[in-house]
Amino acid sequence: MPITERENLLRLFNGELPDWVPIMEDAVTMAMPTPIGSWGFGDFKVGDVIPDTLGVPHVVSDPLVGPMPIPGEPYVPDITRWREFIELPLPDPDSMDWSLDIQLETELDRVNKVVQSYTGGTMAGSPFNVMVKYLSHEGALTALLAEPEAWHDMLSVFIDWEVKVVKKTISIYHPDIMMNADDLSFVHAPFMALETWREMIKPYQKRLFDAISEEGVIVLVHCCGKGEQFVDDWYEMGARCWDPAQNMNDLEAIKARYNNRFVICGGFDSQGKTNKRGTPEAEVRANVRAQIDRLAPGGGFIFSTSMMALPHDIGEEHYNWIYDEARTYGRDFYR
Repeated sequence: MPITERENLLRLFNGELPDWVPIMEDAVTMAMPTPIGSWGFGDFKVGDVIPDTLGVPHVVSDPLVGPMPIPGEPYVPDITRWREFIELPLPDPDSMDWSLDIQLETELDRVNKVVQSYTGGTMAGSPFNVMVKYLSHEGALTALLAEPEAWHDMLSVFIDWEVKVVKKTISIYHPDIMMNADDLSFVHAPFMALETWREMIKPYQKRLFDAISEEGVIVLVHCCGKGEQFVDDWYEMGARCWDPAQNMNDLEAIKARYNNRFVICGGFDSQGKTNKRGTPEAEVRANVRAQIDRLAPGGGFIFSTSMMALPHDIGEEHYNWIYDEARTYGRDFYR
């Protein structure tokens, strides 16, 4: 009897060889925790200003991305005075309205797909990103080095709250996997030295990973850019998958080091011709096959563009070539 997408992907996470190369977009159904900052699935228009759960205004610059902190207007302009700007205590997760999410949960296809949820929705539950959210990128990186005492004071309060949110989210959705998204890098390098991250951020992310693992849920860590320096720590902390694991990282070395114990999701050539409008179909398809040939042998790989390729950027037809080739070629790869 044929197995489902769900069964195939769970085999991968169990360290087994799947029947075919899983495709994230086919095998996973999303459960977004709307009360805590993802704003549900609303209709966004460019220019809309929307507050998050804590009252922080966000602006929509791209409807597909959703609301983001207003550039140039940090909600907390001085981290040493952060308690003047953030109302405490933070909202009790048990008092939030989760009714929309409960309704959405009943619509999820739990038989055929793996259920994925998030630690806190958009830009919350991510130690570095939550500081960027309130302080701005420049402010967060400055505070990281210049105000360590205030940094720990502020971040510890947020992570104490987020651990409660994680537990509540899991109790409602019963997800198989939970993503903790903390973007720590850009294309060429991380935003900070590894030792700085280990001292100022890692203990808080470890608390979130522990909260997820304690509930029997698989930890997936999201980090765009050149984040390979964090992989060994993520694995030691309990993460079992990295998305989007882009090609500026030495993914072959990571795969050789961990084999099936740490799953690479993505590997997509977001900076190359596969993701450039106007690239011929044959070249797009050949690049997809090369990606699978490079990262899928032995398992431990999920194909995904991880939102690095979008139809409105490269064209619907081009986007369809990518996924059609991945499905066609990946289906029989292990046979």
